[in-house]
Amino acid sequence: MLVFLMPWRIMRQIDLLREFRYIILCVAHVLLVLLIVSALEVNADDWPVAPTTNQHSITGTIGETRFTAGNPRYHQGTDITDGTNVFAVNAGNVDQINAAGFWDSFVRIGTTYYYHISATVPVGTAVNVGDQIGTMRLDGPVHVHLQRGGTNFLAGVLNPFVDNTNPSINAYSFRQNPHNFTTDATQLTSDDLYGKVDIVVNAQDTRLDAAGNDNGGATAPYNVQYELMDAGGATIETVDYIEFVGDPPNASASHVFGINSTTANFNWVVTNNPFTVPYNRYWNTKGRRGTAEDWSGNPNLDARINDEDEATYPDGRYDVRFSVRDIDNDATSQEVQQTEPVIVDNYKPYVKKLDIGAGSKYLTEWQWQSASGKLLFVQTISKFIAPGAHVITIEFSEPVISPLLSINTFPGNIALTSAQPTNQTNIWSATLNIPTGDSSHDGTQQLSITATDLSANALDGQPGSIATRDNAGVWSDTDNGGDHDRNHQIRIDATPPSTSIGVKKTP
Repeated sequence: MLVFLMPWRIMRQIDLLREFRYIILCVAHVLLVLLIVSALEVNADDWPVAPTTNQHSITGTIGETRFTAGNPRYHQGTDITDGTNVFAVNAGNVDQINAAGFWDSFVRIGTTYYYHISATVPVGTAVNVGDQIGTMRLDGPVHVHLQRGGTNFLAGVLNPFVDNTNPSINAYSFRQNPHNFTTDATQLTSDDLYGKVDIVVNAQDTRLDAAGNDNGGATAPYNVQYELMDAGGATIETVDYIEFVGDPPNASASHVFGINSTTANFNWVVTNNPFTVPYNRYWNTKGRRGTAEDWSGNPNLDARINDEDEATYPDGRYDVRFSVRDIDNDATSQEVQQTEPVIVDNYKPYVKKLDIGAGSKYLTEWQWQSASGKLLFVQTISKFIAPGAHVITIEFSEPVISPLLSINTFPGNIALTSAQPTNQTNIWSATLNIPTGDSSHDGTQQLSITATDLSANALDGQPGSIATRDNAGVWSDTDNGGDHDRNHQIRIDATPPSTSIGVKKTP
């Protein structure tokens, strides 16, 4: 009996597998159809003016500066002109009508508001896409303001939509934090940034005619951001807080719009966040590596020394790249960029290491003690070296410009060179030639080093105290004037029978 049942069971299992496969294929087909329909619905809104399947003029976009009782707020919709009749872009019931003054009048269908219109249908009317629901009011700027939560109707919603223009960056500046709509903070020069910095970018898009061309006037761009890059062009951080694909609370507007912002002139404080508390933020040029900002100005989050292992942005040259984007017809962004070279300067430079002779016959350096938070002088090697050609290597705490090395018995300065790229030159070297038998160099001589950083600050002198600036740019330093990193005592004996050089650090 089992001999006859086995083939039947096998065939039944095969049938079940076929049925299961068929069900899976049906489910997949349904999901695919739903996905396609959903994708079409994302870009399925017709225009609210006739003809509804054509593009029309844009006079306002989401995110522009508007005012209530003198206080800035965000424009929360898209302003459309051409004609006076207004048609539904979404199907549903007319849920609410407000016939108040021009600015407050609206018709609401579901979550979509049509502002500045007079209703031509009563509350409760069922409407389809393309049905007339009102007319534009004539007692103010004639247009319909389309608003649906934080929807940016130009970002793949209104169809068709073509933008043949590019946004623009008109100006930018660096300010002491906090800079906002009511506070015109001190402007910093790009070659001398310090402390907590606000970045302000004046950027805009353009009003469009029905063909997607420039129609005169400014609108808000889709996105404004900045990037911080090192001198080699590598991105350290990208900040894109300001992107209008949501509905930022108006409480942040006074932080995001800088002073002198108007309905047609947008000064974006791009370091501030329009969506997330705290709204007041900054670029902390003294930020400590590996430590997250709490945006309270906590000095314990600042780097304690100008060292790449401690500071996210050690003193030196950086690039700030500004970007502004809009939306074109295929929902990709047209982007305009500008790059500004800047110099961060929070500390005075010092000599980090002085190395003389092959095999480090003399080596002295300042070493950072992370546990104690102190910079200590360490003289690790001090030997006599014979006359001849000796390479001197000096490592500074940051890039410096045209450093000078002199020894009082040698004429002029000993030439220093650096193999590093421009604006990254913190390691310099020279060759010291001590002639055998020249008694004019015998005895204790002074080796002196002078240099300035990229912001023209001279060497610190006694770097153990770490001269630094506060957020107002005021220098704080407890040096006692020892000049320990600038002046060194060397002993030369170039005449037989002694042919050696000794270097001794000034106590």
